[in-house]
Amino acid sequence: MGWSARTLGRWAGVASISTVFGAVLLAVVLSPAFALEANALSDLGERSHPASTGLTVIVFNGGLFVGGVLGLLFAGVLSTATARPLSRIGAALFGVAAILLSAIGVFPQGHPLHFPVASGFYTLFSVAVLVFGVGQLRDRDTRSALVSMGAGVGNLAVWTGWITRGGLRQPGLAIPEIAGALFVALWVLVHATGLRSTDRQPDVSVLD
Repeated sequence: MGWSARTLGRWAGVASISTVFGAVLLAVVLSPAFALEANALSDLGERSHPASTGLTVIVFNGGLFVGGVLGLLFAGVLSTATARPLSRIGAALFGVAAILLSAIGVFPQGHPLHFPVASGFYTLFSVAVLVFGVGQLRDRDTRSALVSMGAGVGNLAVWTGWITRGGLRQPGLAIPEIAGALFVALWVLVHATGLRSTDRQPDVSVLD
């Protein structure tokens, strides 16, 4: 893989996280009624919700869409920059998760497809990084494996705990959404910053 592709993948990963978190933060600031303990993040993207405005809808949904596109680009580069087939499968699955992230912006809350794409994003993220982590472990990249497995298990633990506590319909869904997103950010940023320019074949540890 060429130097420019690695650089593109690295910055796409960083930009993906920055775009999503920046859009969410801006939408929260612009919201007239958003409360962490009462709302879901997707309330910011639903036109008829009291916590949203025309501007929050554009910022929130647009940020998720753009962030997902950038995440897909990062996943494509990462899948080529890893040596193990299992790691490549994990990176490809993360690319599908990134598509689902974009789809959350396309199908906002209230649309019949919103719940499937939103829940699919968080679920597939954990599957993707756990598969990626097993591949990295077989490649003896222990640090990458630990980050991947920790992020995958951590995200699952957040959602399992929340659902066990009171189900998905309880107020404050933004809390597990943000917690899960932090695990996504950790994994992406660690592996994006590891995509350094190199003239070698793509069997490098992304955390070297």
